[in-house]
Amino acid sequence: MIAVAAALLSAACFYLGMGLHDAWPLAWLAPLPLLWLAYGPAKTWQVGLAALAAGALGNGWLWEAYGSIMGPRILILAVAQGLILAIVVVLSRLPARRLSPAVGWLAFPALWTTAELGISYLPDGTFGSWAYSQVGQPALIQGASVFGLWIISFLIAATASGVAMALRTRRKAPLAIATALFALNLGFGLLRLGTTFAGQHVTAAAAAIDDDAYEHRASRTAIDLNLKTVEAEAAEARALAAKGARYIVFPEKAALLKPEWRAALYAPLIKAADDTGATIVAGFDQAGPDRRNIAVVFAPHAAPYAYAKRHMVPGLESMFVPGPGAGVFAPRQAVAICKDMDFQATLRADAQNHIGVMLVPAWDFDADGWAHARMAILRGVEGGYAIVRSAKNGLVTVTDAQGRIVARATSGKNGYAAAMSQVLPGPGTANYLQIGDAFAWACLVLAAVLLALGFTRKPVANP
Repeated sequence: MIAVAAALLSAACFYLGMGLHDAWPLAWLAPLPLLWLAYGPAKTWQVGLAALAAGALGNGWLWEAYGSIMGPRILILAVAQGLILAIVVVLSRLPARRLSPAVGWLAFPALWTTAELGISYLPDGTFGSWAYSQVGQPALIQGASVFGLWIISFLIAATASGVAMALRTRRKAPLAIATALFALNLGFGLLRLGTTFAGQHVTAAAAAIDDDAYEHRASRTAIDLNLKTVEAEAAEARALAAKGARYIVFPEKAALLKPEWRAALYAPLIKAADDTGATIVAGFDQAGPDRRNIAVVFAPHAAPYAYAKRHMVPGLESMFVPGPGAGVFAPRQAVAICKDMDFQATLRADAQNHIGVMLVPAWDFDADGWAHARMAILRGVEGGYAIVRSAKNGLVTVTDAQGRIVARATSGKNGYAAAMSQVLPGPGTANYLQIGDAFAWACLVLAAVLLALGFTRKPVANP
């Protein structure tokens, strides 16, 4: 019954703290009941089953957000996440019980960070990382500018592990060290949030016009209805530019683009950019032998620049050919599309170009609006750039390089949504851009050392 209670309590915290809700404090508590169970006398199989259940049930939000679209694959993903958690908890149990409490508690955060590093190389990238749960509290995510998202996941795991070990052993060292790490991260975050980067503010807008041209593209093989969508975007761009917007972003795949239509569909947006002086980004489904999901940048008095999405949603976008490279279209300005923002290594490579503003057309699934938007927001902290992101059926947001949301609206509900605000372009620099995933790899080494010691040492007697 104790194992069942621990599993259910952890599952509830995982579900509310790391899913569709913005209950970020619960994420810090989520692993605690499982670790308290693991560091005690419970049998290993009980610990493993409890962790598996907590992880699978806690990821039930995946079914809520994607079940109707992706079906059984989402259930498999939720169970897989639970299995990974179970493996990490069970492996962490060995060093925790055989090494000194002042050392053994580090096994869980080191192993969990290593697991997230491995997951990041899979088709969904860093989707599901614990780090994203903290985007609602910008002071707690500034460490990502130094070590990447890995430090945030590590600290969540470390805090829970330190508390669990202290409760089980009545030793103060694990709790004291975990508390010190949390305080250090918070202090750094508050200090960085108080830092003002050099440069001038620009007015940026993200807008979504929710017509159904793309959904019904099979019956819209003629140019007229696609042109209607583009003309609506051009008219809205003019209206936003009249209010001061210099960057204007619309969602991905808003219209179908056949090669013979290119000149006609581009014309309204080219003219709007030239007339207003605003840079406009629009998304197209580019038909042809090499079908691509593209974002076209219409800068004033410049040739249109087409960027092709590099990372596709598994199963849903298999018909698209990935793009060849980064979307840097002007000094300190770049474009990416939706799923691209889930891959920290991809965006870190882009950010080596000292990006100040990233423009991101996107398309979400209604329920996952916040869960997916926050992944892009954290990329801006890692890379030191502001983001203008327009998602159909999600959120339209403008965020600064410190991960603060300066403008936000919900799309897909009322047919139209826009978020506009002044934002300071980021410095285009961050320590993470220099060291990459070194912290995560260091966690892998630490995990290996602690596991090796755990297998060779006899259990430590803890009062």
